[in-house]
Amino acid sequence: MNSNKSKNISDFIQHGGLTFFSCLLSVIIIPIKVDFLPPIMILWVISWLLENHQRFNLIWNLKDPAVLLFIGFALYFIWYLTGLTYTEDLHNGKILIFRRLSFIVFPFVMMFPGELIKKRIRILLKAFCVSTLMYVLFSFVMALIRSTYFTNGDVTFNPHPADFDYENYFFGTRFAFSQHPTYVSMYVVFSIFIAFESFFDRNLNRLLKFFWLLTVMTFLVSLYLLSSRAAILSALILIPVYLFFKFKERKKWWVSVLIIIVAVSILAVLFLNNERFKYYFPEVSDTSVVEKVMLDNRIPIWKSSIDVIKKNLFLGVGAGDASHQLQKEYLQNGYTEAYYNNLNAHNQYLEVLIGTGLIGFLIFVSILIYMIKRMIINKNLVFGMFIANMLIFFLFESILNRIAGITFFSLFAFLLLHTESKLSVVKKRGNLSDDDSIVII
Repeated sequence: MNSNKSKNISDFIQHGGLTFFSCLLSVIIIPIKVDFLPPIMILWVISWLLENHQRFNLIWNLKDPAVLLFIGFALYFIWYLTGLTYTEDLHNGKILIFRRLSFIVFPFVMMFPGELIKKRIRILLKAFCVSTLMYVLFSFVMALIRSTYFTNGDVTFNPHPADFDYENYFFGTRFAFSQHPTYVSMYVVFSIFIAFESFFDRNLNRLLKFFWLLTVMTFLVSLYLLSSRAAILSALILIPVYLFFKFKERKKWWVSVLIIIVAVSILAVLFLNNERFKYYFPEVSDTSVVEKVMLDNRIPIWKSSIDVIKKNLFLGVGAGDASHQLQKEYLQNGYTEAYYNNLNAHNQYLEVLIGTGLIGFLIFVSILIYMIKRMIINKNLVFGMFIANMLIFFLFESILNRIAGITFFSLFAFLLLHTESKLSVVKKRGNLSDDDSIVII
């Protein structure tokens, strides 16, 4: 009996059961509370080593796109490590290196993820989407609970906190109470495209199609409530683009044009009425949109970031000194709010240039270019939406400064890259022409 149990456990591990379970837990946990992820990462690495210890020679195939992408991630991480040799704050540098471990851990285990993960990528993506939906609904319920007061048998609804009456439990940071709203919004935008893919699945019954359509609508409402300008801009641009390609794929050009007009109109009305966007488009104002954009607090932050970059162009300031150097510039330029809040560059491209210089920036951009190349080769629409979403968020936030952004970027970059294996197999069997389905997940 014990021998049979041992054999079953061994078979479960060898066939990728533990690595798939680790991956499933990861995609579920990321939207809920990313701080719980490190133990799962450790489990995944141990499972991966147990699963692959007898076939390491099969992994290092330089013709494999996943291996090439891993090399890019590894080169950037090694160069970031090199920054410890010339950083002034070695202690802070070590802390930041530790926080960025998932930038190399996820690419390592996803370079050769196992057949079970490859076969069930669609399930993993849907699990992430549903987990994001559950978090959004939970946030709404929590906002409702915190806005409801019972006094002497009377029920009072007040969404404004007593200590900060200008804030709202249904808005921004208060709504995404246990996560940063920017990262939640980033997950939501990506989940919209996963939900759309499920909705367009011709094999689903009407009830499930209705569920996925309702999920999309819920996500759109949550974007309004989360009020991340990067997310709203990303949705305004990418949703019409996605729908255009989706209907173009089905040879329905007139529907594509109609959908784009309707989608852009609805999204514009929905999002431009958001308080954070209405600031730039008031009904009556003596200040132009350009002037208001120039008054945005990111402008002085970016100017200070560029000043730091100019002084440390090739090597950057090192792994631990980005925030210190930025603070010096803030103080010198009189940006007191940015100084006292110790704000980062709020732009991933500038953040990379500050920390790792032109060399690190070129490696980082090469990673992005290679991802775009693989997406185009395999006509992977969802991968394209993921990349475009990241590129837009990188413009306005230092996404890779937190584990919530690092894990999301590094995990899904490889998970979506592996969708090409299905596409290639189907094409080789002659069941799919180049003009057929743009994406397989």
